[in-house]
This record gives sequence, C-alpha cells and structure tokens, in this order.
Amino acid sequence: MIAPRIPAYLILLSLVAHAALAQQQVAADALAAAEAKSRLQHKIRMVEFILTGPGMQQRLANSDDQVAAELIGRARANFTETSEYFAREQYLEAEAILDYVLRDLSAASQLLSAESRVQSSYEQALRQLDAFELPEWQQLSAAQNQLLEERSAEIAELRARAVRSAQQGDHRAALGLVDRAYQLKSALLAELPHRQVVVYDLDFDSPREEYDYLSRRADHYFELIEIALGRAVIGMQARKLVDDYIYRAVADFDAAQGLAQRDRHADANLRLDETIRQLVAVLKILGITI
Repeated sequence: MIAPRIPAYLILLSLVAHAALAQQQVAADALAAAEAKSRLQHKIRMVEFILTGPGMQQRLANSDDQVAAELIGRARANFTETSEYFAREQYLEAEAILDYVLRDLSAASQLLSAESRVQSSYEQALRQLDAFELPEWQQLSAAQNQLLEERSAEIAELRARAVRSAQQGDHRAALGLVDRAYQLKSALLAELPHRQVVVYDLDFDSPREEYDYLSRRADHYFELIEIALGRAVIGMQARKLVDDYIYRAVADFDAAQGLAQRDRHADANLRLDETIRQLVAVLKILGITI
C-alpha cells in the first residue's frame, strides 16, 4: 500500500509554525530572563543600600555585639561574591548567594535592635534615677546619719559604674547597676524619717488599742495606693519596685493579723510598723506625700 503523499505546502506551513513557536519560546525565555535579571538588580541595589547606608553603620558602631559584627562582615564578603557572579551573568548563583546575604543582615539587624532597646532602657532609667529627689531628712540619729552617708556613697558609686559600663558599650550591665541604685535610693524613704511623713507618736492604753489604730492606718494606705495605681503612669522600673514593696507590705500585714489572732498584739504592732513603712515608700514613688 502506497502511503499518501503530504502536499509540499502543508509541510512548509508546519515548518513555519514550528519556527514561529520556537521564536515565541525564545522571546518568552528572553523576557523571563530579563525580568529575573531586573529583579536581581533591584535586590542587589537594596542590599548595597543596607550595607553602605548610615543606619546599619551607626547601629554597628554603637554596639559591642560581636555576633552581629561577624554576620555583617560575612554579608559584605558574600555580597562581593554576588557582584562577581552577576558580572559573569551567572544569575542563579548570584541570587542564591544574595539570599544568604539577606538572611545574615536580617539576623544582625535583630541583634542590633535588641541592643538598641537595652540602651534606650538604660538611658531612661538613668534619667529617672537623677530626677528622683530625696526629701529633707529630720532628726536623724547617729546611726541613721551613718546609714545615709554610706547609702549615698553606694548609690553614687553604682551610678558612676553604670556610666562607665555604658561608655564601654555594655548597656545591659549599666541598666542593672542603675536599677540597683534606684532601689537603694527608694529604700531610704522607708528607712529614714523625713519631713513629708507625719511621725505619729501617740499614747495607747494597750497594745490591742495600738494594733487597731495601726491596722486602720495600713488599710487607708492600701486604699490610697489602689487609687493611685489606677491613675498613675509609671515606668517599668518604678512599677517593679512598687510591686516589690507591696508584696512585702502584704506579707507583713498578714503576719501581723496572725499574731493578733494569737493575742500577741505587741509583736503584731512591730509587723504593722514595717507594713506602713513599705506603703509610705510606695506612695512616695507614686508622687503622694503623707
């Protein structure tokens, strides 16, 4: 059986169609390659801006984070390699390396941001420490004067050490030193008599009568603190200190109630005195003078 002959014009049309399709594919591939090259160029310019811009440079200069510095150094080296691959039109290799560069820069940025937050917290804490004015002390005994001198020297030394640590780039250590200085400074309010606090020197017929009076006074201060906390806006550092004082005051108050239930009112009154000193300190931090 003789196979039918395909007309020559049909063969020609088929060849033309295949050629057209091939040209379209070539054109599509060229367009895709051009778009990929354009995207890669955009990413390269973006990374170059990050590496050479003042933002990253300044953040790195203000930090002592060695890991962040190593990440940025590696990113710079890899970026140079990316540019070399791009110049040789090895775009896939260039983009793969560029992705590593971006990951290193992202990790370094997160580390530097954390360091920046610690630095900001330190600077705010130092301002709060310096703005905390102690009251005028009244009728201090020799032992109290000695305590005040020693505590003041310790606070000054802690502040100086904090400033030195910050100058050396260790803001985390500096923040801890400032926090400690603030706690010591605040504690003086509960430990020493000062002009803003009314010193109650009343005579009572019995320890039970004194206990009733001190309990009412402590209850009143608890109420004042509850109201003040609902209105006051205080920083995290001050709030931690307030919480610590309140915790100790509640513990002393509960202990006093337990002693009173066992008819040990004299001992209970000592615990109530501690409660009241803690609460007065809290009120002072919240800006309320008693």
